[in-house]
Amino acid sequence: MSREANKTQELHRQTQLSATRAKAASTTQRLAEFELTAGALAASTSGAAELFLSAPPPASLCEAGSGTGPAADTAYIEQVRARKAEEEEARKEREKRRRRLIVRNMQAQKSAHQRQRQEQLAAKLQRQSQQERRIATQLQQLRGEKEIIRQNRMYVGVAR
Repeated sequence: MSREANKTQELHRQTQLSATRAKAASTTQRLAEFELTAGALAASTSGAAELFLSAPPPASLCEAGSGTGPAADTAYIEQVRARKAEEEEARKEREKRRRRLIVRNMQAQKSAHQRQRQEQLAAKLQRQSQQERRIATQLQQLRGEKEIIRQNRMYVGVAR
């Protein structure tokens, strides 16, 4: 796994951890506020506070639906299990997508690297070819100069 993927995973973990901590702090704060409110109500009107604290929670707070009891508890537990199964399936799908993305990125990076190597090789061969042409031209000039020198020697030898 690449360093960027590890960094991304670590950042994701840290974000989830900070979100969980923030939720816990918020819940703790709301609970403390509730206790303060309940304490204040108990001090001012002890009968009303007892009535408030002994009353069942509103239906909006119950996720099981109507009523309380074993059937409602079972339904709620089934809802939690179903939600957990859905979350697990979604997590697996996200993981598959992430892996596919990483594989695609690695393949793209590999092909880009190969293209770059081929371009570098082509440039190197072209430079060598240019150098070979220059050397061939210089060699041809030297052969011509050598021929001129040989002819001059023959001319000077005949002229004497």
